[in-house]
Amino acid sequence: MLKREETTSAFYPEEQIYKHEFNKPDKVRTDSLSISFGSKKILSDVSLNFKENNVTAIMGPSGCGKTVLLRLLNRMHDINKSAKVSGKVFFDSVNLYSDSFDPYHHRQKIGMVFQKPNPFPTMSIFDNVVAGLKLNGLKDKHSLNKIAERSLKMAYLWDEIKDRLNMPATDLSGGQQQRLCIARALAVKPDVLLMDEPTSALDPVSTVMVEDAIRELKKDMTVIMVTHNLEQAKRVADHVVFMYLGKVIESGDVRQMFDSPKEELTRKYLSGIFG
Repeated sequence: MLKREETTSAFYPEEQIYKHEFNKPDKVRTDSLSISFGSKKILSDVSLNFKENNVTAIMGPSGCGKTVLLRLLNRMHDINKSAKVSGKVFFDSVNLYSDSFDPYHHRQKIGMVFQKPNPFPTMSIFDNVVAGLKLNGLKDKHSLNKIAERSLKMAYLWDEIKDRLNMPATDLSGGQQQRLCIARALAVKPDVLLMDEPTSALDPVSTVMVEDAIRELKKDMTVIMVTHNLEQAKRVADHVVFMYLGKVIESGDVRQMFDSPKEELTRKYLSGIFG
């Protein structure tokens, strides 16, 4: 449940913001999560809670482990034989790193959108959106059409391409390709959407559209995103995590983090003293 409250803070451009109740359940939780590649430790003892139907922005200077953390939540480091993972990641209270857990099933529940748009180059717009559904065995044309339309609308792309669904996905602009990748991730109805700097390569107009989509998506899922853009975090995030040198320095409500961070290192980063 969300409650509205008035705000005149210069940090928050909207006239109203949402105040989230503290009893919202955890969708994803990490417990002393660490990872090393060979002898190099990248993350150390990361313990975080990601609330259901929230947008969490993970921030910090380059090389601090943000993207590595995001990929750990989807077990994308499994194929790297030099990666050594310790600790736990819980998704709906199930440990994703237990020996009995099936990562293929997990990846159907947690979608991923990468920094650079990566549409399948040999497929049409339509086939890109429904690729995951077909891979899972859905062949009914009516169902595929309905889900494709819903997903493209959720990604704020439908009105722009609804008459061009059979054209190659690579003919789209960069911003449209990124929204297509979001629609592709949404088509399988994930519970969690991971986004790795989804607007870093986009123009301002496309960035606004992706941010609008993110605000809408949290009604149906949990969004965890990496961003270097402080203003973007203020605009779309409910919760902010600040990382430095592979460790979580501080996390908290977006307004508290920007208005009154508890740690001096957080304050220096968020005020632009270093980055």
